[in-house]
Amino acid sequence: PPRSTLFPYTTLFRSLLPARDQELIRLVVWEELSIAAAGRVIGINPGTARTRYARALGKLRLAYSAIDS
Repeated sequence: PPRSTLFPYTTLFRSLLPARDQELIRLVVWEELSIAAAGRVIGINPGTARTRYARALGKLRLAYSAIDS
């Protein structure tokens, strides 16, 4: 999609998630690292990374579903 259509989503992404969770998602989605590897990059253990990733995705899904409905 054009960059301009992504703006509301990126703003929401930044407002909902702490910087560390944003970086975790960026590493997994854009850099294609595993969740465990991304966790190691940001200095947290794999179990914590999986938990943070799942919670962050849950927040984003809920927020995006409210926008799309």
